[in-house]
Amino acid sequence: MDRNSAPGPDGFGLSFYRAAWGSVKHDVMAFLAAFHQGQAQLERINRSYMVMIPKKPGAVAVDTFRPICLQNCSIKILAKVLTRRLQKEIGKMIDLHQTGFLQGRSISETFVFAAEVVQACNKRKLPSLVLKQDFAKAFDTVNWEGLNHILGARGFQQVWCSWMQDILSSSKPTVLVNGCPGRWINCKRGLRQGDPLSPYLFLLVADTLQAMIQTATIVKHPIDDDAPCVVLQYADDTLIVLKGELAAVQELKCILDKFSEAHRNINFSKSTWVPIHMDQALVDQCTAEIGCSQQNFPQNYLGLPLSASKLPQQTADIANMRCDNLGRHWELLRSLLPLYQALTTVQIEDGQSTLFWSDVWIGDDALDDRFPRLYSHCTLKESTVHQAITSNLQGAFVNRLSPQAQHELTQLNEINHQTTLSDQPDKRLSPFSRTPDKLDTATIYRLLKAKGQDSDPASSFIWKNAASPPPRVQNVSLASDQGQNSVLVKSLPQKDRGFSHLLSLRHG
Repeated sequence: MDRNSAPGPDGFGLSFYRAAWGSVKHDVMAFLAAFHQGQAQLERINRSYMVMIPKKPGAVAVDTFRPICLQNCSIKILAKVLTRRLQKEIGKMIDLHQTGFLQGRSISETFVFAAEVVQACNKRKLPSLVLKQDFAKAFDTVNWEGLNHILGARGFQQVWCSWMQDILSSSKPTVLVNGCPGRWINCKRGLRQGDPLSPYLFLLVADTLQAMIQTATIVKHPIDDDAPCVVLQYADDTLIVLKGELAAVQELKCILDKFSEAHRNINFSKSTWVPIHMDQALVDQCTAEIGCSQQNFPQNYLGLPLSASKLPQQTADIANMRCDNLGRHWELLRSLLPLYQALTTVQIEDGQSTLFWSDVWIGDDALDDRFPRLYSHCTLKESTVHQAITSNLQGAFVNRLSPQAQHELTQLNEINHQTTLSDQPDKRLSPFSRTPDKLDTATIYRLLKAKGQDSDPASSFIWKNAASPPPRVQNVSLASDQGQNSVLVKSLPQKDRGFSHLLSLRHG
């Protein structure tokens, strides 16, 4: 659990429990024991603040917000204990075609399999139907009574079913509006967003739809008549690929209606289906029967375009552009590594986490600066100290070394022979650190000032302005001075843009 997570209504977050664990651990263990015996009064502590997080910028309508519950930490600890127990068995109970929330399963597997099935049907000209289901407020509409029956049917003991019912039925949230809580709400259905148990309980519910469809013999696989139809799930994202027959569509619609009647979460008006090699008369019949809008490929599935044929190069370029935009943050962090290595030294222990050439671990300089000619002949420049010492630098250089590089290699071998490794992890040190994990930026600033660094007039004007603009305006103005003006100024609230304009007048 995140130690910096927001606390619930009682005001005690996880950081408090960690700091005061010696004082509260006996009370926490007594609470868990009372819950195990069915004697805990959860109604008194199972309260939560519900915070509405916008799903997209400019959200106004209620359904464009995502509810997140801030629970009391005692309930979080209880839920985490139960989740740890459930995680050991949940993977054996959920169909392999469900890849959401389960360790060892990947969302990419779902998309790749979906693309292979759809493209195989199209290539073989098999009448097929691809149905993409939309679940409205999937977590919020879970039926508690239905969940209890599912737990019993899946082999959970009665004590576990009672625990789940106690946790669900005793929960009372209140909505925070501008930081002010409203009246407590008595819940009758749904799973809390942010509760560690909720994803796994939802998987058990969603898996019943998988089982209902696969046991229907009329709903067939589009390629193999002896196999059940394809049902791919990633949490509540469901894609169904079946043989293009009217009887199969009618049976599938009946199954979906039964599931939706129990949990009220299938939104047929937003669900879509795409025919593959089906005649128009059958397409019209299926559209009227299933109640979903008919569309064409490509379809957006799990954030990627799903198509029955190979996509054009432009589509791949768009996907690569999205990945490039996300990767720029990591590139920025990676660009700071040389500065981080220059500010720190390493006390060698096992040598596993220290780079042999670029980290400062012996003397005052990195080895790539001390032995530049030898480094230019090196073929393993990312080796760790452990790898270099244990291999004695075998195979680390090109076959022919220059005389200067050979001389530097002799010196380096002497260093290696004097270096001994231990079983403890390396310790990274810095003269600018206040604590082992915090950098003292004030010391760095004073060092730069002491070295006589020229003062930037723009920085002085922005940071020491008598108007005392808000820090957000100062940051944007500094970025504007560096040529990053257009987007950043627009990101400021309207009331602050005047400050930013005044700070930029010095260019006029």
